[in-house]
Amino acid sequence: MQVFHIPINALQKEETRHGTYDFPLALYETCVQKNVLGFVHWHWHDELQFCYVTQGVVEFYLNQQIYTLSAGDGIFINSTFLHMVKDQGQTEGTYLCLDFAVKMLSSFSGSLIEQKYVRPYVGNPMLSCCVFPSALPHNKPILDGFLHLVSLLETKDFGYEIDVYTTLLSLWKMILAESKIRGIHKKSTPSVTNTRLITLLSYLDQHYAEQIELAHLATLVNLSTSECCRLFKKVMNCTIFDYLFQLKLKKSMELLMESDCSIGQIALDTGFGSSSYYIDRFHQTVGVTPNNYRTLHHNKVKDTKKNTPILA
Repeated sequence: MQVFHIPINALQKEETRHGTYDFPLALYETCVQKNVLGFVHWHWHDELQFCYVTQGVVEFYLNQQIYTLSAGDGIFINSTFLHMVKDQGQTEGTYLCLDFAVKMLSSFSGSLIEQKYVRPYVGNPMLSCCVFPSALPHNKPILDGFLHLVSLLETKDFGYEIDVYTTLLSLWKMILAESKIRGIHKKSTPSVTNTRLITLLSYLDQHYAEQIELAHLATLVNLSTSECCRLFKKVMNCTIFDYLFQLKLKKSMELLMESDCSIGQIALDTGFGSSSYYIDRFHQTVGVTPNNYRTLHHNKVKDTKKNTPILA
């Protein structure tokens, strides 16, 4: 199933329900350019995630770094860590994404498996992510394991849930083994940087349409204005006000897709002010006018409803 838009709440947490309560796991395909903004916006989730690039070159922004993956490469992203995804140089970067709840690994609450192999690692800042380049031969088992999971979820033969569960456990064991090779210890301490970023992003999400004062943002995270700007730029790879513009644009796109509000009303509601300024900035960034974007989206929805998702 192609993902066009990820619902995110005020804390930048993804609100998608992955799978079902009794089998909380789901597989998605994402062509980055087809996302609403042309990239996957900053977000985090409670679920664990494994991504596998199938086409082009995809950039994963996480933990103050950019991880560049080509077709055949994979990356594990831990629970609660902010990340963003972009296509590198219009390569039609596409990846498969497996999201699964932590409880899929635990056997049962309080089990030895949970205490020894799950709790110490989930959300651990020392294991925010783990990259698996296909060029390194020792990564082949984990990449093949992921592709086997994909095959199981596509064919859904009798007992596939059992095979998915056992393969997922094997995949998790290999990720932990890789983390031990890289010298990651079982020490879980809160990430101050991640916490500060979530605080800033939450505030921006709730007040994006208002006049944002840099000094106030800095006080929210107990930093000077210069340190606040430096931290944001280092981790997010853009300035606070560049991010604010992207956020306003994203909010306006959501209104274009989900409401019948006029362009003038959307401009006001998202903090752009005048409709002429909003239309100019929208056209410069997206390549079409807001009205054209709304029409294109409605046509895309009609076409999507005609097609059966390739992955479920």
